[in-house]
Formats: sequence, structure tokens, C-alpha cells
Amino acid sequence: MYFAILEDDNILALTVQELLHSNGHTSKIFNDGHDLNKALRIECFDFFILDWMVPGIKGIDMLRHIRRTLQLKQPVMFLTSHCAEHEIVLALELGANDYCVKPLDNMQFLSRIIAIQWTLNPSFVNNVDVFERLGYIFMPAKHTVLYNNYEIVLTDKEFHLALILFKNMDSPVSREALILTVWGDVIEEYSRSLDVHITRIRKKLNIGAYGDELRLNSVYGFGYRLMQTFEDE
Repeated sequence: MYFAILEDDNILALTVQELLHSNGHTSKIFNDGHDLNKALRIECFDFFILDWMVPGIKGIDMLRHIRRTLQLKQPVMFLTSHCAEHEIVLALELGANDYCVKPLDNMQFLSRIIAIQWTLNPSFVNNVDVFERLGYIFMPAKHTVLYNNYEIVLTDKEFHLALILFKNMDSPVSREALILTVWGDVIEEYSRSLDVHITRIRKKLNIGAYGDELRLNSVYGFGYRLMQTFEDE
């Protein structure tokens, strides 16, 4: 995805850019709202990250411009120090998809982006092409995974959860993002079901604590991370 980052703090902007890059995205940084407005005349972005207080056109006014004037539907997330309740409500009412308050929490930030992506396009997993990583070949049409010439049959939810984790290998994925993607809502019942499905995925794909090549680890208080194992571990 191609992100537009409206942020006048260069260090923070570069940090966000690196986080996005490490997860396979590209981005362009804008320190001034006028510069982003000019870019919108010639460029198409897939996702907007906006700070509230920036030179030129402020983030909240840029949101109005994106939604009302240009009538763009791409996701918009605020990343700002403005944390008053009325400001958050205003941004959401004007069409922001999410609102993150500084200081930046890397894992929370990435998980919210993932949640927005899957919530806005829940059919994405069903339409993806065959996906391969480290010998695991995901075949959406059959909801199966091929590994070492052996066909592993997964349920619908197991397949979707496993694919998300494999596509975000080495990056932590929050429980909320996983639940929103597969169940469409975050309630306690789904949280318990997620744990059951994760246990089954670990066993079926041999990615548990003693996995030969991959291990699906818990990230305490956050979610799960799929990581490659090495011989000296």
C-alpha cells in the first residue's frame, strides 16, 4: 500500500515510514498540509496518516478536504497529541477510520492499520492468489496448505488466521486485529475461540513451541508473532 504521512516532526515521520516499510508498504512524508494537498492533484494514495497540528492546512481540515471535497474513500488514521474527547469525536464524525494518540506505540499502530485494512476489505483473503512462504503454500480455493508435498486441510477460520500470520511474519499481530478480521467484532466469546483456533493451527502446521522451521509465539498482553527458527535455537 502507498501511504501519505502528514507529520511535521521529521524524526517521528521517519519512524512511521520505517515501520510501514518493514511491513511491505511504501510512503511519502509531507511536513505541510499544503504540500499534501498539491500532491493529491497528481498522486493516488491508499492510506492517509494525519497529524492534527501541522503547518499550512491542519490535519482536521485535510480530513474534511479528503472526505467532503475530494470524496475519497481511502482509510484515514490520525496520529496526534490532540487527545481531548471532543477532538477524537470530531475526527471520527468527519470520517477518520481510527485515532491514535502520541507517543507512538509501534505494535499498537501497526495492528490498527492491519485491522482497518481487513475491516474495510474482509473479502481480501478469499480473493488472494496462491501465497507461499518458506515452503508453506496457501491455496485459497481449497482452504488447504501444501507443505513438503503434504496437503493440510484447514477450516475457513483457521485458514484465514494462518494466512494473516504468515503474511505478517516476524511482525506481531494483535488479538483485536485477528478477531476483527475473522469474526468481524471483538467480544469475549471470540477471544476464547481465537485461542482454540491458534492451538489447532500450531498443531496442524507444526508451528508450535517445537516447530522445526517456524514457531507461532504469544506476545504477552498483545497477540501473536510467527517467527522463523534457526538451528542454534
